[in-house]
Amino acid sequence: KNAQIEAIFGGSINIGDQNFGQSYSVAYADRYAPTYGMHFSKSNNKRFIFFTDMIDNGDGQNDGIYFSGNNCPATNNTECIENIDIQGSENITELCVDVNSIDPCTNVVSDLTVTFKRPFPDARIFANNDNTIKYNNARIRVSNNTGTQNRYVFISSLGQITAQ
Repeated sequence: KNAQIEAIFGGSINIGDQNFGQSYSVAYADRYAPTYGMHFSKSNNKRFIFFTDMIDNGDGQNDGIYFSGNNCPATNNTECIENIDIQGSENITELCVDVNSIDPCTNVVSDLTVTFKRPFPDARIFANNDNTIKYNNARIRVSNNTGTQNRYVFISSLGQITAQ
């Protein structure tokens, strides 16, 4: 983690040393920096949700899972920031974890949550509202209404997002 901070902030182990004259320690970033994410669900294949992960595991860390329903924008006890609706005839037709190509998926899931904790670029990938298993990568397939045209979005745990 210190190596990531050094790479991002030029050798300083304090976040913000040179920014606005305020210093935040690594411990502060781990506990208080916002965690943002995207939640995808096969049950609502025309929408995905942009959210702030606010639920604490009890150890000062965010749980990495979206639980708050579709109440947007966020209200009391709601993580949702924005519902993003897919326009046109396209919809999410497959959510898959631990796959690196467009080959058939052997690990299809019903829900997918990807979170990013500032200031680090890595992604945490969880499926089926279970934060006990962290996946290395995920794939989202978006298809037209006839299923004849497919597009894929790949997400790696290193934070790389690729569309194909």
